[in-house]
Amino acid sequence: MIASTNIERNIDLNYPMDKVKLDIERVVKQGVYTMHSQNDTFNTYRIGKLTGLEMISMNITLKVLENGNTNIHILVSEKIRNNGHQITVDKMVDAFLERLGKALTGATDEDLKAVSAGNKGCSVVLLIMLSIAIAASASAAALLF
Repeated sequence: MIASTNIERNIDLNYPMDKVKLDIERVVKQGVYTMHSQNDTFNTYRIGKLTGLEMISMNITLKVLENGNTNIHILVSEKIRNNGHQITVDKMVDAFLERLGKALTGATDEDLKAVSAGNKGCSVVLLIMLSIAIAASASAAALLF
C-alpha cells in the first residue's frame, strides 16, 4: 500500500542566516545533492538527491530568529511505499543535516566530500548497469549489420 507522509525537521541554529545560506550552497556543490530551486526573497530551497533510481526532494525554509540566529525547517512530502523507503528518506535528511552541521562548524570542502563518500555505491551499480545496457545495444546493432 502506498501512503503519503511528511518527514520534517525543525531546528534552531546558532548561526546567522547569511552563513547558513552559504553553507547550504556549499554542501550542494559537493555533488551529492541537486539544487532544484532557490528563492532568496522567501529564503527557500528545493534540494534533491538521487537515491537508487528515484529523486527525493527536500523543501527547506530558513527564518531569522529574534536573536539573529536561524531556524531551518526541512519538509519532505513523499509517497512512502514501504518501511524501507521511509528509512531511506529519513537517512537522506539526516545526512544532509550532518553535512550542513560540518560546513557550519568550519569543515573544509574535502571534509564534506569525505562525509559523502559513503553514498557512492549506488552510482557504481548504476554505472555498471548502464555499461551492460550499452554493450548489449552495441551487440544487437552489430547483429543487424
